[in-house]
Amino acid sequence: MNELKAKLQELKDLYENKLITKDVYDKMCSHLVNEQQVHSASTMTMPQETTEKKPVVRNAAHRPYDKLRVGDVINDKYHIECLLGKGGVGSVYRAQHLLLGKDIAFKVLNSHGRRNPETQKRFISEVKMAMEFIHEHALQIRDYGETKEGLQYFTMDLSDGISLEKLIVQQGVLEEKRALNIARQVLSALKIAHEKSIIHRDLKPANILIEKRLGRDHALVLDFGIAKSISCEDAEMTGDRIIGTPKYMSPEQAGGESVDHRSDLFSVGIILYEMITGACPFNGKSVRDIVMAIMTQKPQAMTKLNPKISRGVNSLVNKSLRKDRRERFSCAADFIKAIDNALQKIDSRVVQNNKKPAKTESSKKSYSNISAKDLSLQSQIKAEIHKQDQQSKVWYRFFLRVVRPQVLLGKEIGFHALLFLDAFIVAIFVGIIYLLFFFL
Repeated sequence: MNELKAKLQELKDLYENKLITKDVYDKMCSHLVNEQQVHSASTMTMPQETTEKKPVVRNAAHRPYDKLRVGDVINDKYHIECLLGKGGVGSVYRAQHLLLGKDIAFKVLNSHGRRNPETQKRFISEVKMAMEFIHEHALQIRDYGETKEGLQYFTMDLSDGISLEKLIVQQGVLEEKRALNIARQVLSALKIAHEKSIIHRDLKPANILIEKRLGRDHALVLDFGIAKSISCEDAEMTGDRIIGTPKYMSPEQAGGESVDHRSDLFSVGIILYEMITGACPFNGKSVRDIVMAIMTQKPQAMTKLNPKISRGVNSLVNKSLRKDRRERFSCAADFIKAIDNALQKIDSRVVQNNKKPAKTESSKKSYSNISAKDLSLQSQIKAEIHKQDQQSKVWYRFFLRVVRPQVLLGKEIGFHALLFLDAFIVAIFVGIIYLLFFFL
């Protein structure tokens, strides 16, 4: 009881010093009082007629993660407002940070039991690394903690964007340029993450949010750097080495081999394929069928699903989906460069199409409005140009037949001898004309 009074007094001091709002003050006081009542009820000893054990009533902090309810307060810090979604990793809630009065995304991880010390240590290390990773196209992780039962959670910035998975379902096929821009943004975040030795390992449309900023798509990647430790623990729990969404795994990941940054690039290739065609490249009736397709089969040609796909885009997607990781893009920067080249070709093609003049009815009618006088003038101009061409051809033939041979001969015998020879030839020619004139 004394502990409750102390906490209430502490809250009152915060409220009087205007460090928290009245709404936050009322919520936290109500939570503390309810918690104390539940604790008192669970510890009271009541006379029992039978030896049957009665169930113990637990507060919100002691319920499993999948039974959090609206109004629950976790660790006297986060007020649960509503469930945003569930997945194989855990559940995401909309919550309010009571001290800051700010809405955040609260993710409780799915755990089959308490983490062993080694796994827990690795997870905390990776979360700290992810918290230090800041990028405009990555959803920032802000805080990490545990519930009173040892369930791990972390908080993220709250986004009002729609998941890429829902966007594809709504629109079916995205425009080629739009899909390339989204993939480029994801790769820009991966580029920096890979330089910091952070591999995502669970890239898929559900882990990418699309916001609208200034009328343009802005992609945000979720869960950077934490997929490895989650998958490792789940693998220990289930005895299965394949954890996650098989459709977006690389061949080495599906086969249980060690993965590197090129595994993320393969996943981006699958996502880009799906955005442009509206279908996933690898499918099957079961997880085993999907894994076998990823490891052994070639994806269906994109042009069969979407004939409008350009050669450049088809080529870069096919390269990103090579089975051998050595044949894919070596890094995210190379992938980005290929996308930039494809975008440049698309833009140039659009410019060329815009430059082509459209034949309108007015332009067709303009020819019929030309008078006969104008046509006559045009024919005269063409005749004059033809005459000048013919004259130029005569002078050109004279040059080839008379002048040019003279120049070449002068180079051989000397120009002085050439002048003497020309004078001699002219004298003979004049003499012949004189004789003909005299006798005739």
